[in-house]
Order: sequence, then C-alpha cells, then structure tokens
Amino acid sequence: MSVTLKELCQKDNNKYSIKLHCHQNLLDISVAWVYLLEDIENNDFLRANELVITTGMQIHNQEDMLHLIDTLAKRKCCGLILNTGRYVLDAHITDEVCEYADKLNFPLLSMPWKVHIAEIMQDFCMMLSQQALIDNTLALSFENALISPEYSESYIPTITQGGYDKNGNYCVVTITSKNSAEMTKKHISNLFPKCNIISHSNYTILVLYNEQITQFNNLIDNNKRELTDYVEYIGVGSTINDLIDLHKSYRESVFAHKVATSSNAKIQYFSALGLFRIFYETQDKSILESIAKTTLSSIIAYDSIHNSEYFETLKVYLNHGSSILETALIMNTHRNTINYRMRKIREILGKDLDDPQYVFNLMLAYNIMDYLDISTLKTN
Repeated sequence: MSVTLKELCQKDNNKYSIKLHCHQNLLDISVAWVYLLEDIENNDFLRANELVITTGMQIHNQEDMLHLIDTLAKRKCCGLILNTGRYVLDAHITDEVCEYADKLNFPLLSMPWKVHIAEIMQDFCMMLSQQALIDNTLALSFENALISPEYSESYIPTITQGGYDKNGNYCVVTITSKNSAEMTKKHISNLFPKCNIISHSNYTILVLYNEQITQFNNLIDNNKRELTDYVEYIGVGSTINDLIDLHKSYRESVFAHKVATSSNAKIQYFSALGLFRIFYETQDKSILESIAKTTLSSIIAYDSIHNSEYFETLKVYLNHGSSILETALIMNTHRNTINYRMRKIREILGKDLDDPQYVFNLMLAYNIMDYLDISTLKTN
C-alpha cells in the first residue's frame, strides 16, 4: 500500500500550505521518493514515481517551465512542487502552464518560500520510509497467507493489525508482464495505490480488499488500456470472505491464469470457467482421466496407428454445432473430406452422433482433456 501524493499533500492538515494547480484526481498516484532538482538538464537519474521539488532557479520564462514539466512527465515522475516566492512566483504558474500539465496528466503543485525544503523532504521521506516498512511486513504476511495457509496464527494477527478485517472481502489476481517485476509493481500501484502487491513465482499478485474488488472489475469492464496493454495475462480468483481462505482465491487465480495463457485470452475469471470449475474441485483427478480415456480411447488409438486426424476433426465438429461446413472452414479442408472423416469416426466409435446424451459425454471428455492439459502447465 504505497503513499499517494494526495496523502503527502494533506499531511498534518496541509502543514506545508501546498497549493494544487492540476485536477484533484491526478493526486491518486503512488510516490516512491522525494528529490530536490535544480539542474533541469541533469535528470537522467530520476526514477519513476519520484516527487520532484525545485526552487526554479533555472526557470527564466514560461518556455523553461513547460520544458521542465514535459521532461519530468517523460521520466514518469509523479509530480512537481514549485517552491514559489523567489525565483518562481505564483503569477508565473499561468493557465497555459496548468493546462499543459493537465494535458500530460502530470500533477503540478506549489508551496510558499517560507517552507523549508529540508524540513518537508525529511518529513515526506520519513513518511515514505515508515510506510515501506509497513508494506514489507504486510506483503510478507499476505505471501504467507497465500502459500502457507496452515500457519494462520503467524500471519492473521499482522494483517488484521494492519487494518484488515478477517472477514472482509478478498480477491486475488495473478498477473504476468513482459516488464520487470519492479516496473510492473510500480505501474499497478499507480492504478491501485492502496492494493497489496506481491511478487512470487514470477507472478505479480494483487490482493484486492473490499471496494478494491469493485474498482478492479470496473477498470476491466471499462477496458482501461493502462492495465490491459501493460500485462500479458491476468487470472482472477473468486471473492472470499475469510482471510484464512485467501490461498483458495490465489490458487484459483493461478489456474485461471493458466487458462488465459493457453487460450491466449488477456484475462480470465475463475468464476467464468464453467465445467472447469467442477473439474478443479474434483479431488481425485484419476476419475476425470478415466472418463476421458473411456470415452475417447478408441479414436485416440486409431489416430496413433493410422496417423489420422479424427480426434481433432471430431473436436472441431462438436465445438461448432456439428456443422460440416464450419469444420471444413476451420480445418482448411474440403467438406467432402470432412464428410468422409465423420462417417469413419462413427464407425470407430460405434455410436450414433445424433444421440444428445452421447454427444454430451464426448464434449465432456474433450473438456476434461483440455482441463488436464492446462492443469499440468508449469507456472512461470
């Protein structure tokens, strides 16, 4: 749970008289650290989500001001506080400057010259350090809740003392990204500043709590590209209402992530997995294997001996409403060939494909095989 720019600005009833020159909603961004910058061109060392403070001694005109804002926005800093009163006056922060910052979604703020920069930096950095310590402790406790649920006495007290209700609503989201774990965490923390984010097994894991679940779903429903464009795949577990069951939502999210990966879908909710949910809850997976083997063994054996494609042909045929034409199009094969294959498949199976119950059993067997294939996928 990172500290947001809004929280820093509101500290001790705005102790430092910070004035806002941008939209209020831009302040809901996480702050990694605070940095004093006077040499505008010496900015290569700035890191994402750093808050910059400057007296503006190198700002001589509006063009310099716009250049500074543009530079910091490109460096992905989380905001700029201008120490006004000597080099930069409030009058220099014109409507054009404010509109430019808003256009870049970049928080622009100011504080009066009477504020001691050393004092505000010490205060802000202390707050950030204390929160980082709390975050690390909570992250470790949440990680234990995910992977070592049997030791609940070691993590539940820490989590509840951190302000979480044992019987609150929780949902675990598992994410993979092409970017580094640290970059991914920073990006997501800007979208969900108060969300616990954990790195484990090359996953970035979000532990959503109460209203954060709705916020996440709204973000997905509104197709917010700042999340979906940044990640590869997302798996979402079920919402649970007991902290001791958090590991269940986590394991569901991992499986949902496997389904998303195998089907090349950006996001997969465990709650939308249909039959797969029943298979997932089946304790004895040998029962599933037996059903699939009993139903499809004859056609699998025939393909193995004759190097034919009857197994795949039947699967496509069943998945597309028993349509010869659609099966031919999908398999890029002449429909006469598909007709021949289907006649042969009926002979091999020795069953009538017009029997709804038998067709259901076939589709169930195919779904089981897909499920078992996905289940054996290795996590990253």
